[in-house]
Parts: sequence; structure tokens; C-alpha cells
Amino acid sequence: MRAAASTSRLLVVFQPHLFSRTQELGKEMGQSLALADASLVLDIYPAREDPIPGVTSDLIIEAARRGRRRDPGPRQGGRARGRRGNGEAR
Repeated sequence: MRAAASTSRLLVVFQPHLFSRTQELGKEMGQSLALADASLVLDIYPAREDPIPGVTSDLIIEAARRGRRRDPGPRQGGRARGRRGNGEAR
């Protein structure tokens, strides 16, 4: 992702698919998003699943924030953001 952007800013919009996948891979998803200059994480698309208590897009957002704190990198002002179910930014 970062290599493809070269010196340009990398902005990512991401919608996780499935609660079970987010529960299993949320940390890794967040670590990947931490490589972007800025990211917007939408609510989980549930498809065929019922919600799993405690599993939300916030798991990914927090993992991305933790990844950014560890990697000062060349980004300036990058941050992970999410959206509430009502469309308001978090």
C-alpha cells in the first residue's frame, strides 16, 4: 500500500466485513491501516452474521492508533477515524 503511493499521501476508507473476521483479525487490520497517512473506518458490514458483543470497528481504529504511536514514520498528521452508526465522526 505505502510503496504504491510513493511520496503521495495515502488516504484509506475501509469497511470491515463480518464481525467474526473483525474479532479474529482486527489487530492486523489496524496495523495495516496505520501505514496510511489517514484512514476512515466504517461500521462493520454484517452480511450473514449477527453482531458479536464488544466487536465493533473501534477494535480496528484503536489498533491503528497504537500502530501509529509506535511508528513515527514520514506521515504528518495521520490518524484513524471512524463513523458512528448515525453517520457522525468519532
